Amino acid sequence: MARVDRRGDDAAVGHHYARTRLLAAERAALAEDRRRLEIVAPVAGVIHDLRVTAARAVIAPRDPIMTLVPQDETFRVMAQIAPGDIDRVWPGQPVTLQLTALDQRRTPRIEGEVRWVSADALVDPQQGTAYYRAEIAFAAEQLPEGTSLVPGMPVEAFLRTGARTPLSYLLKPLTDYMTRAFREA
Repeated sequence: MARVDRRGDDAAVGHHYARTRLLAAERAALAEDRRRLEIVAPVAGVIHDLRVTAARAVIAPRDPIMTLVPQDETFRVMAQIAPGDIDRVWPGQPVTLQLTALDQRRTPRIEGEVRWVSADALVDPQQGTAYYRAEIAFAAEQLPEGTSLVPGMPVEAFLRTGARTPLSYLLKPLTDYMTRAFREA
């Protein structure tokens, strides 16, 4: 009789041990699921362009959820450069920026610098036009006191490409046309 009880106890212990391992595996899986529910940003910032707004929404892998604008970063402008002008844009090039969303009489022009230019042309999905992206950085100290910038504000960028005379502005289209017209086919 003692032998039967011991076998029963061994079976019960084995059953509890298996059940404990199963529950531990389930707990680990649930902890992993919970970890995937939390979205953590690499830097502190302000949310801009939130793309997922529904509760319990499913997000596909590599789909953007939002744009995060870092708080303690230098200000940057993402400019679109026409493919015909890309040969006159380079990193380190001086740029004058005009913040068109602000009062033009009180807001001075801001000096900046091209940080990088995209290696290949991109296509604007709304307009279907090709462009190169250039990042322009400028110092916040140049802004008038009390001026606050918001992501997505329109900015005009004037890139200094070199000196040209008024006559060269008039003759350039004509010389370009003549160059194309007299080329051998």
